[in-house]
Amino acid sequence: MGTSGRWLLALGALAVCVSGCQQTASVSDDGVVPATLSEGQAFWLRAGSLESIPVPISLDMGWGDVIWTPPDQEATLRLADDSILHLGRDSRVSVRAPYPADTRPIFRLTGGQISIDAQSGSFFVESYREVPQSLRLALISMRLSPIGTPARLDLVFDETGVSSSVFSGMVEVLSGDVRGTLESGWRAILTIDQPLRIVPPTTPTPTASRTLTPSPTATRTATATRTATPTLTPAATARTAVATGTPPPPPTQPPDNGGGQQPTATPLPPPTDTPLPPPTDTPLPPTEKPTRPPPPTPGGTP
Repeated sequence: MGTSGRWLLALGALAVCVSGCQQTASVSDDGVVPATLSEGQAFWLRAGSLESIPVPISLDMGWGDVIWTPPDQEATLRLADDSILHLGRDSRVSVRAPYPADTRPIFRLTGGQISIDAQSGSFFVESYREVPQSLRLALISMRLSPIGTPARLDLVFDETGVSSSVFSGMVEVLSGDVRGTLESGWRAILTIDQPLRIVPPTTPTPTASRTLTPSPTATRTATATRTATPTLTPAATARTAVATGTPPPPPTQPPDNGGGQQPTATPLPPPTDTPLPPPTDTPLPPTEKPTRPPPPTPGGTP
């Protein structure tokens, strides 16, 4: 065998090794999913057991095991491929065996919410809940699978159903006969007795227009400062003083006559007071009394 043949065999062995390592990153050959508790507190219910125990720092989850959190606690699990599963408060996740045509384990959410930071597509995340209806059970089941590249997503139960939001990367979603691909900003919503709905991200244009709304407020504020400026009251006072007859102050410097000798003002002669003649008292004419006839003399002529 030549040198080129040996190189081809070596590359083939390396490809097989890498492929096997990727397939066993989240599940071992004997069906055990290794994980570590990196934050928070949760409880571990082993398959076939009736009692839960606190989740240790390192654990090997098997098919049918359940990890759950109390109403006041959250927990973060790190898988062997550095993917992160964050369980919210009062949440419940079980580990399920792979589908017959697949080798990837399934983390099934049956209550609460879970956030996933997937570093590979070596596992599934799905929702599963049976809701009693009239004479039947309605199933809320949605399966999510990260596609190739790292992806961040969540899966949340509410009163009406379940929803998933993708924050980065690409995720394949499947529910019944409906299949689609979610990109960053897209959502998948599944409600009772309704088909899967895939919702695209909202257009950012309205958000940009709303962010520009504060600028008119700044303009109005500047206008308000101009309204507070009316400092024209002294001018009005000056005009009032002129109207009352108060003469303006004389100029402090004489006008310039071209650089020569300043003209001197000729003083006016002081006013002379001419005395008025004293008043003369003119006596009034005596009042004339009417004359009366003399009295008759005795023995005279009548």
